[in-house]
Amino acid sequence: MTLSCSIEPDLPAAEFIDVLVRSTLAERRTIQQTGTIRKMLNQADLIVTARVDGRLVGVSRAAASAAASAVADGSSASSSSAAS
Repeated sequence: MTLSCSIEPDLPAAEFIDVLVRSTLAERRTIQQTGTIRKMLNQADLIVTARVDGRLVGVSRAAASAAASAVADGSSASSSSAAS
């Protein structure tokens, strides 16, 4: 048995849905709305997957907040207000 963890920005929605169903998390997600699932994946800033022998067994999605993005690019609400 081989465990691998990877960054997978293009994780297919079908694989994500499959792991949700197998983990019972599908009970709290709109898995019938593939477009919504695809949007969740597309809007993630980082997707890390865990696979055992190639089979997806775990997914972690991360999204940066707007506040974190403002800090990262050197802008902030206070500096924007000051310029007005």
